[in-house]
Amino acid sequence: MKISDYPDYIKRRIERVLRASKKAKGYVKKYKKAGIEPSLRNFHELPFLTPEEISANPLEFLTLPLSNVSFVFASSGTTGMPKLTLYSKEDIEETIKYFARLSQFEGVTSNDRVVVYLPMRLWAAGPLTLYGHMYIGASAIPVDTAGSKESKRRIIERVKPTVLSSMPSTLLDLYDTQAPFRVRIVETTGEMLTSKVRRRLTTIFGGEVFDAYGLTEAPVGVECSRHNGYHYWEDAIILEVIDPDTGEPLPEGEVGEIVVTNLLRTAMPIIRYRTKDLGYITHEKCSCGYNIPRVWVEGRIEQTIHLPDGVKLPVSMIIEALSGFQMERRDIVIHVKNLGSKTLLELEAEGSERELKEKIEKVLSEELSPDITDLIDTGRLEIRVKIRPPGYLRKVYGGAMTSSKPLLRVFHH
Repeated sequence: MKISDYPDYIKRRIERVLRASKKAKGYVKKYKKAGIEPSLRNFHELPFLTPEEISANPLEFLTLPLSNVSFVFASSGTTGMPKLTLYSKEDIEETIKYFARLSQFEGVTSNDRVVVYLPMRLWAAGPLTLYGHMYIGASAIPVDTAGSKESKRRIIERVKPTVLSSMPSTLLDLYDTQAPFRVRIVETTGEMLTSKVRRRLTTIFGGEVFDAYGLTEAPVGVECSRHNGYHYWEDAIILEVIDPDTGEPLPEGEVGEIVVTNLLRTAMPIIRYRTKDLGYITHEKCSCGYNIPRVWVEGRIEQTIHLPDGVKLPVSMIIEALSGFQMERRDIVIHVKNLGSKTLLELEAEGSERELKEKIEKVLSEELSPDITDLIDTGRLEIRVKIRPPGYLRKVYGGAMTSSKPLLRVFHH
């Protein structure tokens, strides 16, 4: 959709964010290099923002003094460097209102008791989900994912929530059979939700499951009662879909990389941000009756392993971590196994050095990212490495022995 087609009140919000970006060194450098002055007219010509830029220099994209920042959240970047997102007081208020709008769209009211069972530490989703429910007047009860499962079960069962907000794997780790309480609504986020897992959650907790899609950089949308795509509101979020190779815009309905502009924030503007998520959008009226645009998420551009607590581990991150080791070949095979209370990540590589197994396990456990280390420390993740003799992986898993291209296989069991 062209910017010129938006109503005036949305254009004014876009202009507000563009004006703010002119105060950030990172954007000034980008615009100067591209030889462009940001405006509504040339919005679709502005250079894209990437996750790597934010991870490397977050403060360069800040439009006000650090002393005026009211909230800081973080998630691990693909290099292991924490990716900071900074908010002013106004930004956080606008974002909380949007979270409230998403919950109300699902059917949450001021009469509900909502247990928000999400990480309440540096990850933005937990606190913002909590504050969003509080904003609409619901009784919101934070239950951090850290700590013993038994204590969390006792808290949740005493509260008897009518709404449960969490991640799919986190809920299934807490209860694998029918819970001793029933809810009206199960809110999920942070992970790809399959139809099988949706049915299991309904069986265990009794409520209708509404999935939400968003990023640390921008909340996006939520399902309606038809559960066919995520509705999002363009006075808060502008989405584009581009060809991931050329950056050219794609027509509505075609799958490409999702690009997001967040109109809720000016302290650290998010303008034309490449999400690395693949999907498509439509402005056609939904069968639920609402004429609100929708986005569907089809996967990731790069192969990604989904771990507990919504932690995403790009396979490229593992490959980079192994680049410093003397291995027979660059071939690796990864097995991801759900063991109930924990996830097992088992990696097979080829080599002859006796200490290679311990060295690789140490790097993967301690140096990939703080999120990975935290999952291991809390017993949610285990990493094992098996060293195989030269030629073993191609013989067992296929692949031409003479090929110079590394063999890579990822299996989800």
